[in-house]
Amino acid sequence: MRRTDKVVRVGVVYSHYPPALIAELLRRADAAMYEAKKGGRSQYRIAFHT
Repeated sequence: MRRTDKVVRVGVVYSHYPPALIAELLRRADAAMYEAKKGGRSQYRIAFHT
């Protein structure tokens, strides 16, 4: 049996603003994900939109 490793990196954004700002929310979530990637394996980052 061949072993495969799985790695998870997640970017999350939280906001109480209306969906009209979805492009900004996606940009922040994407930036959070890339920060998690920089951190190595099995990382997560959260971006708050206040």
